Amino acid sequence: MKHLLVPLCALLPTLAAAAPGPGTANDFKGRHVLIVGIDGLRSDAFQAAKAPVLQNLAKTGTATMKSVAGGDLNGPTKQPTISGPGWTTLLTGTYTNKHGVVGNGTNPCDQQPVPKGGSYQSKAAPHFAKYLKEAVPSASIASITSWPWIETYMIAPQTQYFDMHVAAPGKDYLVKDEEVSRQAAELLKTGNPDVMFLHYSQVDGAGHSTGFATDNPAYLSAIEHVDGLVAQVMDAVKARPQIAKESWLVIVVTDHGGNGRSHGGQSEGERTIPMIVAGKGSSGRGIVDETPGQHVVPATVFEFLGVPVKAEWGWEPGTFGLGKPATVGTPLEKPKS
Repeated sequence: MKHLLVPLCALLPTLAAAAPGPGTANDFKGRHVLIVGIDGLRSDAFQAAKAPVLQNLAKTGTATMKSVAGGDLNGPTKQPTISGPGWTTLLTGTYTNKHGVVGNGTNPCDQQPVPKGGSYQSKAAPHFAKYLKEAVPSASIASITSWPWIETYMIAPQTQYFDMHVAAPGKDYLVKDEEVSRQAAELLKTGNPDVMFLHYSQVDGAGHSTGFATDNPAYLSAIEHVDGLVAQVMDAVKARPQIAKESWLVIVVTDHGGNGRSHGGQSEGERTIPMIVAGKGSSGRGIVDETPGQHVVPATVFEFLGVPVKAEWGWEPGTFGLGKPATVGTPLEKPKS
């Protein structure tokens, strides 16, 4: 992750339209999804840190410490273990060979051919919010991010698919991360998001400053601080007045690990990352040895919500961590034969 970014995509205003108040009357039979993105989180450091909230999600849900960043080493999906490509994959179900992002640059979107420095292909590989809104126009989707690139570059050309989208303000990433949780908790109190994506930056910042390592107290401390911020959001979920009638799936993901004070390569420390799927709808198998790629997140969200994935979207196949489809509802429409 880099800290100086100039938005060159479509600079569209941020809309923060309020969703209807808390309740179970949504289009997904009370099902909601919370995606927690923690930048630069190594699996071994996650296990070494004192992070009771996140670790309890891993224990009670289905989790792997062997998820894979960087795509297939020997195939067309191979990409740098950098924030731009990583978050784009997590939110589009595709890799650099389709989404066109190779780093943290902000070349104008949708350039063809894709230049050496990359160009986000927002039409060929849109944020999954586009397809969810097209399937269910009344779906309420929120994105609250600490790293502004996601908001000002990736989301900028497709803001019409979001009911709330914002890059959290603040003098540094610690303040921004706190603002992410504050705004998320407020939305959970006053609104009714069907899908909410949150992004926290400080773990990556600590890794760059002091090292991505299990024996680095500063790096572990950053993980522990984010755990506390996630606890605030989880408390807000639990405090919803109709929570007993709601089914919340919580997905915890990261864009890359780290090696020394950097990342971008294909070492084990950079590629090996955690992924957690917890809550109602999770298969509840605890920590497993599966190795899902980052691309599985959108399809996992859609399967839980009961929205069919269409082949023409070009998503890489697979989901992770869910129970049998029958436990999470019937698809809103039958896939075409």
